[in-house]
Amino acid sequence: MFSSITFWCEFPEKVKWKEVKIPFDTEIFIASSSIKEFNELRKKIPKKLKLCVWPTLRKEEGYWFSGYCSKESILKLREFDGLPMKIDVEPPLPEMKFSALGLLKYGVSLLLFKKPKNNLFLKRTIEDLSSPLIISGLPLPNFLLKRYGDNVRKDIGRRNFFIYRTFFSGILGFVLSVYYKWFIKSRLNMYKERAMFAIGCVGPGIFGDEPFYKNLKAFEKDLRWFSESGVRNLVVFNLEGIMMRQNKEEWFKVLRAYLS
Repeated sequence: MFSSITFWCEFPEKVKWKEVKIPFDTEIFIASSSIKEFNELRKKIPKKLKLCVWPTLRKEEGYWFSGYCSKESILKLREFDGLPMKIDVEPPLPEMKFSALGLLKYGVSLLLFKKPKNNLFLKRTIEDLSSPLIISGLPLPNFLLKRYGDNVRKDIGRRNFFIYRTFFSGILGFVLSVYYKWFIKSRLNMYKERAMFAIGCVGPGIFGDEPFYKNLKAFEKDLRWFSESGVRNLVVFNLEGIMMRQNKEEWFKVLRAYLS
């Protein structure tokens, strides 16, 4: 059972917000490239929903935050300071169609052959923010995370890792399940109640063609897997993926059943 369930919303403009009826208390982090955009979105969304901000960059700037970003891009985090904020610390968005193995090759080659210049600047910028923070990133060993700038002090905010089981299937999916269980246990030991883990994908993300759950049965199977793996703070990627379903009420109902 989960103690909390949080939602990421990468494409808030695709959501019919008046139809969002979540039967439990939650936070919704909506992607915004500026404080102006966030404030405009907030005007269109019912006040009963607890909105938080998910800062993003232009694709040509990297989209996510990392030591590969320019200092000017990293400083954009400051305009959101004071708001509850989720910061994705990941290597820059590549110009490619979605491929899990392709992304792996891209990430490895980037880390091996291109040194990020602004890791320390990103670390200091994030640590100077006054916002309640969630630092979100890849389920990788710490030495790899540090390579591209995911090196924020461990006592700051909450810590999320996305475990997107829709990306892999077959033998590779099985092997990764074993790794993910170990990874979840290790991060629970490290961050305790501040650890969060994201289930996905419920709908496509920034690539537009990521594999996602085809039905509620597959989603519920993975909810059970996350619960049995010891996860207590669950994140769902993404809200718009649920809202596009004909039976969206059933998806929320199943989630509610897993809340303690």
